[in-house]
Amino acid sequence: MRLKTAKLFAEKTGMQILTDETFRLREFLHRALAAEGEPILTPKAGTQEEASEFLEAYRPQKDRRCKMCYAWRLEQAARFAAENGFTAYTSTLFYSIYQQHDVMKSLAERFAAVYGVKFYYEDFRQGWQEGIDISLALGLYRQGYCGCVFSEEERYSRVMRKAVKKANRARRNERQTLSSVS
Repeated sequence: MRLKTAKLFAEKTGMQILTDETFRLREFLHRALAAEGEPILTPKAGTQEEASEFLEAYRPQKDRRCKMCYAWRLEQAARFAAENGFTAYTSTLFYSIYQQHDVMKSLAERFAAVYGVKFYYEDFRQGWQEGIDISLALGLYRQGYCGCVFSEEERYSRVMRKAVKKANRARRNERQTLSSVS
């Protein structure tokens, strides 16, 4: 749906768009699971302590998986730019308020050097709300997660949402306790 929307946006705005329409789910899963390491964590809908423990263990796995994905996507973009005579490249990843910009920027600069193309960095997050407004005005689909099956699980898994809420509640209570003691 995102690819179709990107093409529709390009058409509506008169922008040229070049896309890689190869769906590499198996390759992504192979890379992502290797990046996560063992064991595969499964959330439990239990106590606040269990929820906090799950999220504490899950966050490093998620960070490694996201870094792998950033590296994979940004290297593909840099390689494509170099192979097709572009002088610079960037990524729509830099629009998202949810992505790790420092990690992505560092990786993108490294691949720019490897492939001999400049990396154009701009913090596009400043246009987050404007992008939402434009997409709504144009009637475009907006996806509420990055697109990988893991983030989709995080979005739709009732158990994971409960774990996050419990962990956040525990952290909030802890902060309130600490501030009332001070």
